[in-house]
Amino acid sequence: MLETSLETKLRLLVQKMGGFCIKLNPQWNIGIPDRVIILPKRVIFVELKRPGSRRLSTTQKFWRDRLQLLGCEYWLCNSEQRIEEMLMPTRV
Repeated sequence: MLETSLETKLRLLVQKMGGFCIKLNPQWNIGIPDRVIILPKRVIFVELKRPGSRRLSTTQKFWRDRLQLLGCEYWLCNSEQRIEEMLMPTRV
């Protein structure tokens, strides 16, 4: 499965939940997460990687750490299972 397949799965699941799945433009800030998910009472920053990959670049680590320090929810998703885990209603 390619990263684009995970991106499609994520987008469709979020839309089904009534939320928004916004693709962020890396030209604004290098290393910024791929997507911001907006759900009722929940905003999630998501970095998508191809299955099996967990390696973040230095700038991606910077953004992860910075967002988490601000109290934001940040997820690295590299499988359908991880996407489903992130979107579980019990996480709210």
